[in-house]
Amino acid sequence: MSSQTVILLPIFFVMGLGYFAGRMKQFSSTQTSGLNDLVLDYALPASLFVGTSGTSRGVLL
Repeated sequence: MSSQTVILLPIFFVMGLGYFAGRMKQFSSTQTSGLNDLVLDYALPASLFVGTSGTSRGVLL
């Protein structure tokens, strides 16, 4: 598997889980707002940083 797939696959998986949880009304609107803030402010940047730092410089270029 390519490094882009390894980095992006967990992100899309969690987005899919969130979509289906929203369709099934598992969270209220205030909970959804808090989860969005958490993901966009902390989890996504951390995931992208870890994925990028774990990739060799040659692959990044």
